[in-house]
Amino acid sequence: MTYQNSPLYRILNPKSICVMGASNKLYRMGTVALLNIVGTGFKGPTYIVHPNDVRIQNFQVWADFHDLPETPDLLVLAIPTRVVPHVLERAGQRGIKHAVIITAGYNEIGHEGKQLQKSIDDIVSRYDMHYIGPNCIGFVNTRLSINTTPFPFEGRNGGIGFASHSGSYVCHVFSLLEDLDMGIAEMISMGNEANLDVVDALNYFGGHPQVKVVGLYLEGIRRPEEFRMAARALAREKPVVALYAGNTAEGARSAASHTAAVSTSGKLMKGFLKQCGIIQAHTVNELYNWLNAFERLPLPRGRRVAVLSNSGGPATSTADHIGQSDLELAKFSPQELDSLQKLMPHTGSCQNPIDLTFSSDLSIFSEKLPRLLSQSRENDAILLYGLFGADLFNRVVERAKNRDPKRREWRTAQMEESVAEAMANSLKNCAKPVLGSSFNIRGDKSIRKLMRNGNIPFYDGPEQAVQAVEAMWRYSRIREWLRHKKMEV
Repeated sequence: MTYQNSPLYRILNPKSICVMGASNKLYRMGTVALLNIVGTGFKGPTYIVHPNDVRIQNFQVWADFHDLPETPDLLVLAIPTRVVPHVLERAGQRGIKHAVIITAGYNEIGHEGKQLQKSIDDIVSRYDMHYIGPNCIGFVNTRLSINTTPFPFEGRNGGIGFASHSGSYVCHVFSLLEDLDMGIAEMISMGNEANLDVVDALNYFGGHPQVKVVGLYLEGIRRPEEFRMAARALAREKPVVALYAGNTAEGARSAASHTAAVSTSGKLMKGFLKQCGIIQAHTVNELYNWLNAFERLPLPRGRRVAVLSNSGGPATSTADHIGQSDLELAKFSPQELDSLQKLMPHTGSCQNPIDLTFSSDLSIFSEKLPRLLSQSRENDAILLYGLFGADLFNRVVERAKNRDPKRREWRTAQMEESVAEAMANSLKNCAKPVLGSSFNIRGDKSIRKLMRNGNIPFYDGPEQAVQAVEAMWRYSRIREWLRHKKMEV
């Protein structure tokens, strides 16, 4: 099945949307979903169906699907649990083929919910309908400016495709994704997977021309053999990063009541995901950090890492973490060391890690050394620590006596421009991954500018940057194994 023939394509790329469950009560799930759909900038018509209200949030309302001027491509439902089968019957009669069922209260709650789910199954089979959910939070398509979730999202359009059994890991993380300047293509909350599941998402993302990397949050796998085949086919071309939850007795109970998932042991799942060619993250932060790196950067061709820092402590910490990983510190030749030494201040060390300690010449750290390392054949990845931009220097100037406000603004703006843009320009044509770490990641404008203009992911600490490079190196080996079946993963 091709990308555009997938049922998910019609769901995630609708030309028109109908919402049922919105009201004039602002904090209802259907209401905020409606406001996000129209407020995000979706260009197609958005219809509202409600049997009683004639105006909702100042929008026109239709009493029934048959009153609509056209058959909408997508139906979004956030209505009472028991009403869903009847509404789907009416939607099927109108010719609606695709839906998002946000409503919960089905397989995850026991016998009564399973009976209601059986009614839904019969209806969608009769009318040849497809849907995501129930008990999901919707989806985001940044290219078409569609957000059916109840949380607003203003992040960057990019190359990450994401499918999750948890709606929270789709929409509760929006502010984190924005802070990290992560590039999102589409994010899908799969919910109970009563109709379409993660296997469908893998097949869909595999042919998606915009998606560069796929992320998964899993609480179980309903079709393991189909999952394995789809994941392997995808991982031959694009990295897949997964976080599996429910591998303890406590987590398994939570998953069952959450999305009716049937969990398996963590040890078995680890082996299974490895067979599938999937990189397994162990924390939520790892999941998003690694997706951020894969989406932005080329893969490393080897395991040799060059470390550039303006502080000895973080440089040593980075070296420690590299020593504990599958990576190695690059060993510089005498010629490389000579080239480095010519640029170093007298207080610095050009042994790897390269530690400037301190230099008033900002161009050494922001431009000269990054360019030399990016052009070198003696490393496969570069880790940076210690970018300080205008925000820091603003604080310094604030404490200076007899300052000139206009002069202060000019100096700090110039500082931000010189540091962030010089580094971005020096690394513009770099064919290897470059990652940064800084404890100012969320506050400093220079770092945010470098993330956006230089396409460099920044992390809160050196160990996170090392882990991201290691994940990329592991995938390089996995891809070779999948393509040639010769290398050991």
